[in-house]
Amino acid sequence: MSAEAADVMDIQLNKGPNGLGFNIRGGTDNEHRSDDPGIFVTTVREKGAAAEDGRLQPGDKIIEVNGVDVTMVKHYEAVQAFHSAKDIVNLRVVRNPYPDDLESTRTGDQVQSSSLWPYFIVGGLIGIGGYFVWRRFQ
Repeated sequence: MSAEAADVMDIQLNKGPNGLGFNIRGGTDNEHRSDDPGIFVTTVREKGAAAEDGRLQPGDKIIEVNGVDVTMVKHYEAVQAFHSAKDIVNLRVVRNPYPDDLESTRTGDQVQSSSLWPYFIVGGLIGIGGYFVWRRFQ
């Protein structure tokens, strides 16, 4: 969906003591959506400038950060745009251009984060055990 056909809004956030208070995913090197390499808001944390403002929501697409176009940038370039901003951050945002996908994205993220952690622990323990076996036969 093009930005022209969607609900575009400008949001000004003051970083404050709790920071901006949201997470992003996406970029040309790490697409959040296979059909759109843009930068998307995935989480708005309870404390932070975004929650206090109340307008930024999961699923929103960020198209500018302080006047810099971030529609076709690598993820780290978008992160750098946020980090290089001083206390005030001006965002141009497209309100959730893919509303049908928002709920499945939220649910999928929650399922992954809550159900896969035992596998990470087991994988880590196996990796540690493998290291000691390797060291023994060196």
